[in-house]
Amino acid sequence: MMNNIDIIIPIKGRSEMLQERSLPSLLHQTMQDFKVTIVDDGSAEGDFRQIQSIAEEHRNKGLHIDVVKNEGAAGAAGARNFGLDCSSGEYVLWFDSDDMLLENKLELSIKLIQSGDYDLAITRAQHSLNGDLINEFWGEPIAPNRGTYEFHFPFQTMCALYRRNFLTLSKTRWHENISMMDDWLFSNEVLLKTDNWVFSPSVTAHYFVPTSKSRSIGSQLSKAKISSQHKALMSISSLVNSQELRYSIASRLKLLRQKTFLQTRYWTLKK
Repeated sequence: MMNNIDIIIPIKGRSEMLQERSLPSLLHQTMQDFKVTIVDDGSAEGDFRQIQSIAEEHRNKGLHIDVVKNEGAAGAAGARNFGLDCSSGEYVLWFDSDDMLLENKLELSIKLIQSGDYDLAITRAQHSLNGDLINEFWGEPIAPNRGTYEFHFPFQTMCALYRRNFLTLSKTRWHENISMMDDWLFSNEVLLKTDNWVFSPSVTAHYFVPTSKSRSIGSQLSKAKISSQHKALMSISSLVNSQELRYSIASRLKLLRQKTFLQTRYWTLKK
């Protein structure tokens, strides 16, 4: 039976991440019924050739990989949306090039999502900091559309496997005007739109915490990224209001703290 999982990897430069992390971790999946779409988001020509070479190397090792240039909006969100439009499998997993999936990720996720005809299945990602696994995790979702909304980060990009039909019918796409907190916005929006999800506390991925040396989009805070975070907060607030939900007291305090932090950083950078 074909499960038709599409794995979409946006990338710009950083071909070494494909070589060292994401693609090797796909080689070792206990379930190999998937296709990889690498969406290049404007890499330099030399970097793009290197990405193609690495993809070919892993094709020869057994992976089914397409490499396409992003023809949608520039940025990670646009690349993820373009990858979705370029693929057609029944299930979708977005996966950043600098992270790793553990060998049971796809097998466990497909069993979870099919166990109750769920819209998505969520597992956990353990944080790796400077080469060491630490006792912190992404992937502890709650149900914000059951009366209150919690200001939190429920899951990282690679934690969720989606049914394409859910994404299509709910009109859920990545926000292309958001360059930072787009994963926070996307995961919260998903859980505001559906209660029909399943969660396992099993760790199925490693998330590499951004540092000043990691070349990650989250490793440095700029005025543009602060503006992007404000847009993400406003988008969720609008969705919460449209569903007539209320913030918990704890979430109001967290939201205020985040807004104060962003405003303070913005004026610090402006000086």
